[in-house]
Amino acid sequence: MRKSLSILLMLICGITYSQTTVSGSVLDDSSQPLPGANVIVIGTSSGDVTDFDGNFTFKVNQEPPFSVQASSVGFESVIIEVTENNQVLNFVLNEGNFLDEVVISASRPGSLGRGSQIVWLSSTLPLITSSTPRCVR
Repeated sequence: MRKSLSILLMLICGITYSQTTVSGSVLDDSSQPLPGANVIVIGTSSGDVTDFDGNFTFKVNQEPPFSVQASSVGFESVIIEVTENNQVLNFVLNEGNFLDEVVISASRPGSLGRGSQIVWLSSTLPLITSSTPRCVR
């Protein structure tokens, strides 16, 4: 009994020792916090989502060095290398210009004939409100 207890204690100590705590914040280019940004260790499924203040904390069963990536919708992803345990990571994400074209499609059976479709095309997102719809048959 005593021998199995000491082996179990050694295993638990080894597991907790090998964990690395990753914490920090994610801000946009105007120093505003980004709530809901994804922060993950590249190559694993370990990670966290930032809170309302843009902060995150999680533990990884991996020894440094490893890479951590922060991403959010509408922003460019950033990768930082973790080189020591309990290193604080501060990500600054820049706005991205990834929206090239938006296509909105709708159809109403019987209104324009069988199989007809109305399609609105816009080359850039800001032009959606000012563009006029075009009927494609």
